[in-house]
Amino acid sequence: TCLTHILFSMDSRRKFTAMFKLRVIEYAEQTNNCAAAREFKVSEKSVRDWKMFSAQLKLLPKNKCANRGKCNKWPQLEVEVAKYVSENRQNGYGVSRGSIRIFALKLARKLGITDFKASHGWCTRFMERNDFVLRRKTKISQRLPQELDDKIRIRKTCNYDIRIHKVKDSDIHI
Repeated sequence: TCLTHILFSMDSRRKFTAMFKLRVIEYAEQTNNCAAAREFKVSEKSVRDWKMFSAQLKLLPKNKCANRGKCNKWPQLEVEVAKYVSENRQNGYGVSRGSIRIFALKLARKLGITDFKASHGWCTRFMERNDFVLRRKTKISQRLPQELDDKIRIRKTCNYDIRIHKVKDSDIHI
């Protein structure tokens, strides 16, 4: 068996360009997957996966870090849910994580999607993919008392009188 899985499984996640992946695939076709994994210090599983997607890798820009992660499984559903969220926000309505999930479930039933669950994780990833952030609606500002202007004016005149007439604290009786 190949020991590269044991050797490189402890490494942190890394990203590779399409050009690098194609070089690894080419080397693997000349030798074998295990030798390519050892030579380029990647796991043998990565080499096998890259070989499966070699046709797609050839079409991508060479400096792009290609095929990193899963793609969206229900694109039509997500487009409609994103529209729903945007429209509600434009109309001034708050959109919660729960309302997004409920709308998505109803829409999935309408579209005939049976394996969709609208999980908390799906909702989080959906919001990240579409750059949505949940924000709490706040009040514009605190309402000030109507008589505040009069109180401020009186205070200013009192301070002015105290300074002009040089009134001492002992002369002020409350």
